[in-house]
Amino acid sequence: MEVIKSRNWRQGSVFFRNDTWNLRSWFPSVPSDAYLILITHTCAVVNQSYLKEPSVEFLVARPTKSYRKDVAYGRNSRLLAMNLLVDGVEVPVLSQIHERRSFPRHWLEPFSPCDSVVVPDNEMRALTTWLARRYTRPAFPDRFNARIDPTINKIKKKLRHADFSEAVGFIASVGFTVPEYGVELPSDEDYQLGITLIIDHRHLSAHQETFDAIKDFIEDLFDKCPGIAFFGVEVVDDNELTVAESRSLKLYDFDTLSLQGDDTELLLETEV
Repeated sequence: MEVIKSRNWRQGSVFFRNDTWNLRSWFPSVPSDAYLILITHTCAVVNQSYLKEPSVEFLVARPTKSYRKDVAYGRNSRLLAMNLLVDGVEVPVLSQIHERRSFPRHWLEPFSPCDSVVVPDNEMRALTTWLARRYTRPAFPDRFNARIDPTINKIKKKLRHADFSEAVGFIASVGFTVPEYGVELPSDEDYQLGITLIIDHRHLSAHQETFDAIKDFIEDLFDKCPGIAFFGVEVVDDNELTVAESRSLKLYDFDTLSLQGDDTELLLETEV
């Protein structure tokens, strides 16, 4: 165990698939140019007992031609785009939630992480949040979903318009405030709804007018939504959102907003 710690293995460490014969034999289905990112928590990686923590898990990250900001920030529950730093140069990669690999932790002992490949802190935060949301994302009441779906579809169609497409790529998350969350209300009672657009702070000011326009048309559509008592849209940057505020929001899964078509097509593209 001390060997693993001395080799500086930690969450976010990277194995390059083609580094060793062992990796090629362990993971023959992983492309030779792929990276494997250690996603097991650091405390588990360096734990003193192999009985308590017998295995570690890696996520496959496949290089792509360009950074897919439409599936960045963890907005899509199955796909995540990131930029890794390879010898100080940004390299775009794409990961699939189901493309994870696990093996006995002691197998790490003979090896060291790839020093030339780094997962930046902001990308590591997005990665761990994305992984957790697979199990923690909210499940809204069926009747709530039935009421908002027609409006949501109109919003998605509008956001794909060229006037908005660039700015939409910087929406990190969409948070819903639904006081009646988890309750199937009768048809004569309205669900209350507020929406928070959480924007990448690096891009909010440059696209403020566009986000204001997005805010206005979302409010206009939801004001007319039957069965919904709508109380507005708030646009915030991800640095200003407090922990308490983020916990109070139910993050809405905009999978189909993040992709122009069926994400199966994008999965297949990564395998060509």
